[in-house]
Amino acid sequence: MRVDLTKNNTKTLMKNSLLLIYLFLLTAVAVKAQNEINITKNYFNQSSVKERLAKSDIEEMTVSSAYLSPTTGWYHVYFTQTYQSIEVYNGMLNATLQNGEVKYVGNTFVQSIASFVPENAILSQSINPLQAIQAVVRSKLC
Repeated sequence: MRVDLTKNNTKTLMKNSLLLIYLFLLTAVAVKAQNEINITKNYFNQSSVKERLAKSDIEEMTVSSAYLSPTTGWYHVYFTQTYQSIEVYNGMLNATLQNGEVKYVGNTFVQSIASFVPENAILSQSINPLQAIQAVVRSKLC
């Protein structure tokens, strides 16, 4: 009994080729996103005074999302403000890039956030919501 492996080999080759193309495209998108994020961070480092950003703001911010708009061709990068690895409520910074240049910035970062935190405060993410509420109530009663 002879089995024709040509069809099976062709199907396997086609599946593998499609998988390789998919992985290549996925890698290309990730590289493009990282490039746009780096361009944005460089812009913020060079324009920190204009954009009202401290060096620590730029160093500690984290990328919340980044994507290419299919309709406009513009790249959008969104950052979340963090302080000592803790997210700052409503601390968002976004940039719109066109042709590799930052064209628009939206900024709701808390300016000079370190000045609002008492020096002896120990910031930790290890408390639960109930403990956080209790701490706020205690601080208001004192």
